[in-house]
Amino acid sequence: MALFNANLMIKEARLAKGLTQEQLAEGICSRETIVKLEKGDRKPSRFVYREILHRLGLEQFYYQGIGAESLGSEGELAVAQASNRLGNLTAADDDDGIKAELDTIDSEIEKGSAVGKVWLSPFGYRVFLEAKANFYCYGKYENPELAVKYAVEYLKLARPDFEIDKIQDYFLATHEVSTLNALAIAYVKLDGPVRALEIMQKTKQSIEKNYHGHKNLRLEHTYKVLIGNIITGLNKAGQYEACLDLANECLDNSMFGGDVLFQQQCLNCKAKALMHLGQKAEGEELYKKVLLASYGLDGYGGINFAEGKKYYEDTFGGELDLSVEW
Repeated sequence: MALFNANLMIKEARLAKGLTQEQLAEGICSRETIVKLEKGDRKPSRFVYREILHRLGLEQFYYQGIGAESLGSEGELAVAQASNRLGNLTAADDDDGIKAELDTIDSEIEKGSAVGKVWLSPFGYRVFLEAKANFYCYGKYENPELAVKYAVEYLKLARPDFEIDKIQDYFLATHEVSTLNALAIAYVKLDGPVRALEIMQKTKQSIEKNYHGHKNLRLEHTYKVLIGNIITGLNKAGQYEACLDLANECLDNSMFGGDVLFQQQCLNCKAKALMHLGQKAEGEELYKKVLLASYGLDGYGGINFAEGKKYYEDTFGGELDLSVEW
């Protein structure tokens, strides 16, 4: 009797996508694991099941719990719950709370406790390294050297031969794209935007080559974050024409419509690029519109009206007046 009742769904979706078993497994698990899953001879871990469904564009089944009723051990469930707690703390910008959670895990691992052994399991260790890589990228405890260390260690779990120069040749899994974003951000803070841009652009090449026309909700969000980071990186690196071209392309693309924060990011970088390209009046006018929107969105998603206003006044001189007469 088959052990895993979603095996046919995975196999049929893989064949419909035209993927080989090696391609489905890349960056997620071994080909042998896919063979056993498709035969129903093995249940995947929660991580493997989630990433396979993301690659196949079937992530709704993971969140609906279809075929996952008995996936994973009690330990994996505890890791998943801890991961959710870390996510909530991150959303709340609670750096101290995140550090306390990570320190507790470190302590349990060091003691060799039963809980520590759960965190050293393949699923647990992935969650732990990913959390650390992202934690050290930002905030009160920012440490880009540690962010790079944990991001690379994480990427090597699935790809022991991982090399930055080969990113564009990999069939990246969604979890790898997220960690590459963190790696690029860390490199911005270590070496400036050039190396970071190289990582992000290679990641973009891989996504566009392997996921063209592919519906994957998590990847769409991650891709949008990646593109926004590239636009910002091009601006910071002084590559203003490339920045302007990509910003315009995104503003004209319906895929990115409806995301106010992303549009603000594109317009902000476009305005700055125009100013540096000699179109000062046009750039200044656009930047005023960005600031008007920032005033209403101040504090949402990292938008800081005061910083934007200071940039405007430092650039153009004089105090900016955005008052409105009714």
